[in-house]
Amino acid sequence: MTKAIVSSAAIFALLLMVEPICTFIDSLSPALNMALVFVMVGAIMLAFYLMMRSELELCEGHYER
Repeated sequence: MTKAIVSSAAIFALLLMVEPICTFIDSLSPALNMALVFVMVGAIMLAFYLMMRSELELCEGHYER
Protein backbone atom coordinates (compact mmCIF):
# COMPACT_ATOMS: atom_id res chain seq x y z
CA MET A 1 0.00 0.00 0.00
CA THR A 2 2.82 2.38 0.86
CA LYS A 3 4.45 1.67 -2.49
CA ALA A 4 1.24 2.66 -4.29
CA ILE A 5 0.96 5.90 -2.31
CA VAL A 6 4.57 6.84 -3.03
CA SER A 7 4.15 5.97 -6.72
CA SER A 8 1.00 8.09 -6.95
CA ALA A 9 2.72 11.02 -5.26
CA ALA A 10 5.68 10.72 -7.63
CA ILE A 11 3.41 10.66 -10.69
CA PHE A 12 1.51 13.70 -9.41
CA ALA A 13 4.80 15.57 -8.84
CA LEU A 14 5.94 14.70 -12.36
CA LEU A 15 2.67 15.97 -13.80
CA LEU A 16 3.26 19.32 -12.08
CA MET A 17 6.74 19.48 -13.60
CA VAL A 18 5.63 18.77 -17.18
CA GLU A 19 4.89 22.37 -18.17
CA PRO A 20 8.26 23.90 -17.09
CA ILE A 21 10.13 20.98 -18.66
CA CYS A 22 8.25 21.36 -21.94
CA THR A 23 8.92 25.10 -22.12
CA PHE A 24 12.63 24.46 -21.44
CA ILE A 25 12.81 21.80 -24.16
CA ASP A 26 11.04 24.09 -26.64
CA SER A 27 13.59 26.86 -26.01
CA LEU A 28 16.51 24.63 -27.12
CA SER A 29 17.74 24.11 -30.67
CA PRO A 30 16.17 21.20 -32.55
CA ALA A 31 19.26 18.96 -32.29
CA LEU A 32 19.55 19.47 -28.53
CA ASN A 33 15.80 19.08 -28.26
CA MET A 34 15.82 15.63 -29.85
CA ALA A 35 18.91 14.54 -27.91
CA LEU A 36 17.31 15.57 -24.62
CA VAL A 37 14.08 13.77 -25.47
CA PHE A 38 15.97 10.56 -26.29
CA VAL A 39 17.95 10.80 -23.04
CA MET A 40 14.78 11.36 -21.00
CA VAL A 41 12.97 8.44 -22.64
CA GLY A 42 16.00 6.21 -22.07
CA ALA A 43 16.18 7.25 -18.41
CA ILE A 44 12.48 6.47 -17.93
CA MET A 45 12.89 3.05 -19.56
CA LEU A 46 15.95 2.28 -17.41
CA ALA A 47 14.15 3.32 -14.24
CA PHE A 48 11.16 1.15 -15.16
CA TYR A 49 13.44 -1.83 -15.88
CA LEU A 50 15.27 -1.43 -12.59
CA MET A 51 12.00 -1.23 -10.65
CA MET A 52 10.49 -4.26 -12.36
CA ARG A 53 13.62 -6.45 -12.46
CA SER A 54 13.09 -8.09 -9.08
CA GLU A 55 9.41 -8.74 -9.76
CA LEU A 56 10.23 -10.26 -13.15
CA GLU A 57 12.79 -12.55 -11.51
CA LEU A 58 10.13 -13.67 -9.03
CA CYS A 59 7.80 -14.52 -11.91
CA GLU A 60 10.51 -16.55 -13.66
CA GLY A 61 11.18 -18.50 -10.47
CA HIS A 62 7.46 -19.19 -10.09
CA TYR A 63 7.21 -20.81 -13.53
CA GLU A 64 10.31 -22.98 -13.05
CA ARG A 65 8.76 -25.02 -10.23
